[in-house]
Amino acid sequence: MEEKERLKMKQNEFESVISLRKVFGFPKTKRTRKAINEIKAFALKHAKNVQVSISEEVNRLLLENSRNIPRKINAVLVKNDKKVTVYLQGGKQLKEDQKREAEEKKKKEQKEKEEKEKPKEEETEQKEKLKDKKEKEKAAKSLEMQGRK
Repeated sequence: MEEKERLKMKQNEFESVISLRKVFGFPKTKRTRKAINEIKAFALKHAKNVQVSISEEVNRLLLENSRNIPRKINAVLVKNDKKVTVYLQGGKQLKEDQKREAEEKKKKEQKEKEEKEKPKEEETEQKEKLKDKKEKEKAAKSLEMQGRK
């Protein structure tokens, strides 16, 4: 089972059920804090050597039910570079973040294309400047030649 989970994590998204059973051994006042630590520990275990952040939806779910937290959370772990974010499965925030990342990716690709085109434009501008300069020099020389005769 763990091998399949690790394979899924390599694809940058990993759906799982996080059990918060251990948390119920603590007093009700400390359960929220312990649940957050349990979620972070789960994410570290499955993603390895990354920074873990918890989405607002998960945090809100735990805080709304601070004395009666759920026993399990259906979660999606999303890995970006060296950061893993924990979202609720089917949550709005996950969809919004995916859309935002897609838009950022498109903008980044457009900037890269523009940067590649800029050197070409600069080269053509430099060539045109050189042509203009040569023409002016030829014209000046021809005027000088005519004035000398």
